[in-house]
Amino acid sequence: MLNNFSKIQLCFLQAFLFFNISCSKNSDNGILYSLLITGDEVKKTGELIQGMPMGLNEIFYESSISDTVFISVHGYGSLGYEWVYPLKLMAESGKQTFYYRWDWNQCPESATGDLLFDLKTLLKENPLIKHLIIFGHSYGGVITANLMDDQFGSVEIHSIAAPLSGHPRFEKECPDFPDFTGMGMINPLTQWRTQHKQDGAFKNLSFNPQDVTISGSLVIQLPKSMNGRGLGHNWSVTWVMDSYFKK
Repeated sequence: MLNNFSKIQLCFLQAFLFFNISCSKNSDNGILYSLLITGDEVKKTGELIQGMPMGLNEIFYESSISDTVFISVHGYGSLGYEWVYPLKLMAESGKQTFYYRWDWNQCPESATGDLLFDLKTLLKENPLIKHLIIFGHSYGGVITANLMDDQFGSVEIHSIAAPLSGHPRFEKECPDFPDFTGMGMINPLTQWRTQHKQDGAFKNLSFNPQDVTISGSLVIQLPKSMNGRGLGHNWSVTWVMDSYFKK
C-alpha cells in the first residue's frame, strides 16, 4: 500500500501528465497558439489544424480581445499548412481568432448556410463581439463571398484566389452555384486575385475563374512572385496576410 507521501506524489504526477497531454493535442473546440509551428514543421502543423472538429475552432492565445474576431475558412482539399502562418498573425494581432473546418464536398449554398449558422451562433453566444473579419481561400472564398448579401452584424469579407465566376468542378454537381454579379452587397467584399497562369489550381483552365464583376467590391491583384519564388494558389494566403497586416 502507498503511504500518504507516496499518494501525494502520485496525485502530483497524474496532474502533471494530464496537463501536458491536454496541452499537446487539439481541444474539442480549438488549438493552442504555441502549437502553430512554421518552417520545417508547417505541414505537420497543417495536419494538426485539419484534424480539428468541423465548425469554428478557436486559436487560444494568451491575450485576446473579443470585440473584433478573425475567421479563416480553408479551401477544397486543404492540407492546412497554408493557414499556419496567417493564423499566427491573426492571433498575434490580439484579436480572437477562429479556424473554420467544413465539408468541402458540399455545394456552395449548403456550405454557406452552415457557415452562416455557426457565425450567428457565435455572435449570439458572445454579445461582446462587434465585428467579424472573414478570410476565405479558394473554394472557401466562394462560400465566404456568398455571405455578402446576408445581414448578420458588422462583417468584412475577403476572398483569396477564389473561383467566384464558376469552375468545371461545380458545373454538374452544383447547378445552384451563386451568381455573384446579381447579388446585392450588404457586407463589404475584397477580392484578392492571383495571376491566372501562376496559379496551379487555375492555370490549365482556358478562363480565369476569379474574373467576375461584383458591383461595389474591391479587387486587389497579387504579384507573380513573393520573396523570389512564384506566388501560386496556396501561398497567396501568406501574401494577403502580410499585406493586410502591413508586414
